[in-house]
Amino acid sequence: MVDLMIHEVVPRVLYNFVSDLGGEIAAAERKRWCVASFFFSWQSQVRRTPSLILGCEQLLLSKPACLPSLSSPHQRAYVSHGEVLQFNLLMMFLGGIGRDGFISIDCGNPNSSYWDTVTQVPYVSDDRFIDVGSDFDIQSSYINSSVPTQELNLRSFPDGVRNCYTLKPVPQNSTYLVRATFMYRNYDGKNSQIQFDLHIGVNHWKTMNISDPSAIYTAEALTLATANSTSVCLVNTGRGTPFMSSLELRPLKNGLYAEYVNASQSVVLVTRRNMGATKSLRFPDDPYDRVWNPYNGPSWLTLSTNSTVDNRDDLYEPPVAVMQTAVTPKRVRQLRFFWDSVSPGDELYAVLYFAELRNLTGKATRMFNVTRNGESRFSWYTPPYLSVGYIYSVVPFEGYYRYRYVLHATSNSTPPIINAFEVYSLMQLTQAATDSRDGKATLSFTFE
Repeated sequence: MVDLMIHEVVPRVLYNFVSDLGGEIAAAERKRWCVASFFFSWQSQVRRTPSLILGCEQLLLSKPACLPSLSSPHQRAYVSHGEVLQFNLLMMFLGGIGRDGFISIDCGNPNSSYWDTVTQVPYVSDDRFIDVGSDFDIQSSYINSSVPTQELNLRSFPDGVRNCYTLKPVPQNSTYLVRATFMYRNYDGKNSQIQFDLHIGVNHWKTMNISDPSAIYTAEALTLATANSTSVCLVNTGRGTPFMSSLELRPLKNGLYAEYVNASQSVVLVTRRNMGATKSLRFPDDPYDRVWNPYNGPSWLTLSTNSTVDNRDDLYEPPVAVMQTAVTPKRVRQLRFFWDSVSPGDELYAVLYFAELRNLTGKATRMFNVTRNGESRFSWYTPPYLSVGYIYSVVPFEGYYRYRYVLHATSNSTPPIINAFEVYSLMQLTQAATDSRDGKATLSFTFE
């Protein structure tokens, strides 16, 4: 049935949907090109040329104001002539595999698709692709305008020890970001504290401890695809029913994080901070949809620029918008910041990002030394002007619950600055490929 819908229904739905937009999309030639390209790719090599399909999605996304709203219980619909039905059928296949290979799943969503209002990334329900688990809405007393659409509902897994989502297509031998979010919000009326494990394939990813019903919990990892799919599994450890609110996969450019991610190890996000920012930043400011959370201190000054900060050919490519802000101490010559680890035994990697945002003239210089928990990590560092510089861990470090960094200005230097930092914990892989036994609860996005 699915194969029939892919090969017969979706082309017709796309044609009807784009045609119905008619006068709303002024570029008629673009509309005809999109439909023609879609049919060409479908009839020739659709399974091997998803980029043409995504090109059509890009056209539909390029002018959101002309598109109908979607039939979601959390959105108002302004549609007619069956556009919702046509669009939902289309998004069922194109929405899950979004721009640049993004896969965005709203777990427990009652069979609808939509664009996220913040990122304009399309999300798709898992309802049509999974036959185990139960859909729930969060408790109404927790719903307000700040709650993201994908956190308004969830899928729980009361049965079975191990239930898995299988995501594909994933480009083999490529690095990608996988992120899962969890918002309990007392959906079951039990006010429970829940603990369960997450696995990527057969490898332990993270233990989720859900203790605050109002909080959004997140697990994020960077890993290498050694097959054309990856499985994310929820494992019941006997301390409450596992659940998930959303699941996202974001391909990364080849070479990014190559120091830390390979066939034998992945890394799990501990924290990612944007110094001097006033709000979180993600896609479209970050093309890889990494979430950069603000970090500010009462003894810091914020520096900023509207000039472009060059991040081309960087090992990590922090977004330009992140590198356009930095912090510096107000009245002293040292800048201190810290983060906490889950366990002193965690093996950690850190990347500190720097860019000079002021055109220092004359004899003015900015040079500083870097220490971590009192140990020297780098000496005589000078940030490059309007370009990304970084100090990163070559080997993992461990031993503390709290890691304290201090940037010490050298003599006759202006105070130190920092723009951003990331911290990851090491995830050793016992088996790289997806376990063929994972499949009791399988969600699959594929054109194969």
